[in-house]
Amino acid sequence: MILSPELIILDVGQGNCTLLRNTEGNILIDCPSGSTLMETLEELKIQQISHLLISHADKDHIGGVSTLLRSDDISVQCVHINSELQRQGIVWDDLMSSLTYARKKRAVKIIPQLTTSTTDSLNTGEVEVKVLAPVPELAVKGGAGAADQYGNQLNSNSMSAVIGFYHKSHGVAIAAGDLDQIGLDNLLQEEINLKADILIFPHHGGRPGAGNNGIEFTKKLCSLVQPKLVIFSNGRGHYDHPFKEIVDTVISTVPNVHVLCTQLSRNCSPIALTHLPNHLDSLPAKGKSNNSSCGGTVVVKINGQNTTYTPQAINHKNFITTQVSTPLCN
Repeated sequence: MILSPELIILDVGQGNCTLLRNTEGNILIDCPSGSTLMETLEELKIQQISHLLISHADKDHIGGVSTLLRSDDISVQCVHINSELQRQGIVWDDLMSSLTYARKKRAVKIIPQLTTSTTDSLNTGEVEVKVLAPVPELAVKGGAGAADQYGNQLNSNSMSAVIGFYHKSHGVAIAAGDLDQIGLDNLLQEEINLKADILIFPHHGGRPGAGNNGIEFTKKLCSLVQPKLVIFSNGRGHYDHPFKEIVDTVISTVPNVHVLCTQLSRNCSPIALTHLPNHLDSLPAKGKSNNSSCGGTVVVKINGQNTTYTPQAINHKNFITTQVSTPLCN
């Protein structure tokens, strides 16, 4: 156990992975493929995960679950995931096989629901972890593939879990998964205070659904959260994330915000870096292997209103100003 809680947003490339080191246990949100997570757990000497929360079953959120659940070095106690009746494919089949293995061989509890009702079971110390969306009624109706109370067709992104982190009654961070417009509209019906220092932006800075340019979605989400730091968990060269209009809207909505991408987008620098930036945290980051980290892995030292994080804004912004040719965030 640790005395001071930390939230670690890992540079896993194109994907999401957030680790809460709470004072009485560890919670992991999403688990993509690659070695970064396992290297981080090894470096931090973490051998037990109290809860694995799977926001939704896209590959860049579940691709590494099999490795984690079958590891002899890590014990996972509970896995929380919403049903996805229409989900198919090799990655999904591998997830199902791994969940069966974990339940039978490792006595892992598999809980087929991750909704606002899950919150009460996630007490692992000083930091309060809240599932802000979806509500249990949507899971009861069938989740992805069903319709919400307004007749809107739900998909995996509409049902993507949104996780909030709170300390000393202060909103520290929101991990928005791959929340889309329908999911956001349903979240707003709950009339929750969404203000938080840090927003892990959905879709890696891409558009929240077909036919949606993302500008109004971004404006509404950022107006509600009012973040000091917006993180785009992106991979260099993947879909050109984050999109310029998304970054522009973040900055116009919250003018003093610090925008940080885990990896250096090609929109910001067509040419790769020749050396590793010196502002990065020491923890593993996927981009370190080929000098593509921009903000890299972000480590948040949680202390209510006095929460801090590395890399510090001043150091990251100095790197952007001096070494990045066409930064979207500047």
